[in-house]
Amino acid sequence: MQAEPKEVSVDKATTPGQRERFEAAYAAHYNQVRIGSYTAEHIASMRNGDGYGERAYLNGWWEGWKAAEAQQVQLAQALDLAIRSLDQLVPYLAKVPADVGLLNEALMAGRKALQGGAV
Repeated sequence: MQAEPKEVSVDKATTPGQRERFEAAYAAHYNQVRIGSYTAEHIASMRNGDGYGERAYLNGWWEGWKAAEAQQVQLAQALDLAIRSLDQLVPYLAKVPADVGLLNEALMAGRKALQGGAV
Protein backbone atom coordinates (compact mmCIF):
# COMPACT_ATOMS: atom_id res chain seq x y z
CA MET A 1 0.00 0.00 0.00
CA GLN A 2 1.33 3.43 -0.95
CA ALA A 3 1.31 6.17 1.68
CA GLU A 4 -0.33 9.46 0.85
CA PRO A 5 2.22 12.23 0.32
CA LYS A 6 2.19 14.74 3.13
CA GLU A 7 2.49 18.42 2.44
CA VAL A 8 5.23 20.04 4.45
CA SER A 9 4.40 23.58 5.44
CA VAL A 10 6.71 26.06 7.07
CA ASP A 11 5.87 29.68 7.61
CA LYS A 12 8.39 32.49 7.45
CA ALA A 13 8.51 32.92 11.22
CA THR A 14 11.86 33.72 12.73
CA THR A 15 13.79 30.68 13.93
CA PRO A 16 16.40 30.74 16.73
CA GLY A 17 19.51 32.57 15.58
CA GLN A 18 18.00 33.37 12.18
CA ARG A 19 18.01 37.11 12.60
CA GLU A 20 21.56 37.15 13.91
CA ARG A 21 22.75 35.03 10.95
CA PHE A 22 20.97 37.39 8.60
CA GLU A 23 22.44 40.53 10.15
CA ALA A 24 25.97 39.12 10.03
CA ALA A 25 25.53 38.09 6.36
CA TYR A 26 23.97 41.42 5.42
CA ALA A 27 26.75 43.39 7.12
CA ALA A 28 29.36 41.32 5.25
CA HIS A 29 27.52 41.87 1.96
CA TYR A 30 27.16 45.59 2.57
CA ASN A 31 30.81 45.96 3.47
CA GLN A 32 31.87 44.11 0.32
CA VAL A 33 29.60 46.01 -2.04
CA ARG A 34 29.84 49.43 -0.42
CA ILE A 35 33.31 49.06 1.06
CA GLY A 36 31.84 49.97 4.41
CA SER A 37 32.43 48.92 7.97
CA TYR A 38 29.03 47.81 9.23
CA THR A 39 28.86 45.12 11.88
CA ALA A 40 26.04 42.71 12.66
CA GLU A 41 25.42 44.78 15.79
CA HIS A 42 25.00 47.93 13.68
CA ILE A 43 22.44 46.17 11.47
CA ALA A 44 20.69 44.84 14.60
CA SER A 45 20.41 48.40 15.95
CA MET A 46 18.21 49.20 12.93
CA ARG A 47 15.56 46.67 13.96
CA ASN A 48 12.00 47.92 14.10
CA GLY A 49 9.61 45.13 15.03
CA ASP A 50 10.00 42.33 12.48
CA GLY A 51 11.60 44.68 10.00
CA TYR A 52 14.08 47.49 9.70
CA GLY A 53 11.91 50.60 9.51
CA GLU A 54 11.81 52.44 6.18
CA ARG A 55 14.85 50.65 4.76
CA ALA A 56 13.24 48.94 1.76
CA TYR A 57 16.41 47.22 0.50
CA LEU A 58 17.29 45.84 3.94
CA ASN A 59 13.68 44.78 4.55
CA GLY A 60 13.62 43.03 1.17
CA TRP A 61 16.76 41.11 2.04
CA TRP A 62 15.25 40.13 5.40
CA GLU A 63 12.03 38.85 3.82
CA GLY A 64 14.03 36.92 1.24
CA TRP A 65 16.28 35.46 3.94
CA LYS A 66 13.28 34.21 5.93
CA ALA A 67 11.74 32.67 2.81
CA ALA A 68 15.02 30.98 1.86
CA GLU A 69 15.46 29.51 5.34
CA ALA A 70 11.86 28.29 5.31
CA GLN A 71 12.57 26.53 2.02
CA GLN A 72 15.69 24.96 3.51
CA VAL A 73 13.61 23.60 6.38
CA GLN A 74 11.08 22.20 3.90
CA LEU A 75 13.87 20.60 1.87
CA ALA A 76 15.42 19.06 4.97
CA GLN A 77 12.03 17.62 5.99
CA ALA A 78 11.44 16.24 2.50
CA LEU A 79 14.91 14.68 2.41
CA ASP A 80 14.33 13.12 5.81
CA LEU A 81 11.11 11.60 4.51
CA ALA A 82 12.95 10.32 1.44
CA ILE A 83 15.63 8.71 3.62
CA ARG A 84 13.04 7.04 5.83
CA SER A 85 11.22 5.76 2.74
CA LEU A 86 14.48 4.46 1.32
CA ASP A 87 15.18 2.63 4.57
CA GLN A 88 11.88 0.81 4.13
CA LEU A 89 12.69 -0.11 0.51
CA VAL A 90 16.24 -1.38 0.99
CA PRO A 91 15.28 -4.90 2.19
CA TYR A 92 13.11 -5.43 -0.91
CA LEU A 93 15.66 -4.12 -3.40
CA ALA A 94 18.10 -6.91 -2.53
CA LYS A 95 15.57 -9.46 -3.86
CA VAL A 96 15.10 -8.02 -7.36
CA PRO A 97 17.03 -8.29 -10.66
CA ALA A 98 20.40 -6.64 -11.25
CA ASP A 99 19.06 -3.47 -12.91
CA VAL A 100 17.19 -2.58 -9.76
CA GLY A 101 20.32 -3.53 -7.82
CA LEU A 102 22.07 -0.68 -9.64
CA LEU A 103 19.24 1.60 -8.58
CA ASN A 104 19.79 0.39 -5.03
CA GLU A 105 23.49 1.33 -5.23
CA ALA A 106 22.63 4.79 -6.56
CA LEU A 107 20.04 5.35 -3.85
CA MET A 108 22.42 4.25 -1.11
CA ALA A 109 25.11 6.62 -2.42
CA GLY A 110 22.51 9.42 -2.46
CA ARG A 111 21.44 8.53 1.06
CA LYS A 112 25.01 8.95 2.31
CA ALA A 113 25.22 12.37 0.66
CA LEU A 114 21.88 13.45 2.11
CA GLN A 115 22.78 12.38 5.61
CA GLY A 116 26.18 14.02 5.28
CA GLY A 117 24.62 17.47 5.36
CA ALA A 118 24.16 18.20 1.67
CA VAL A 119 21.15 20.30 2.64
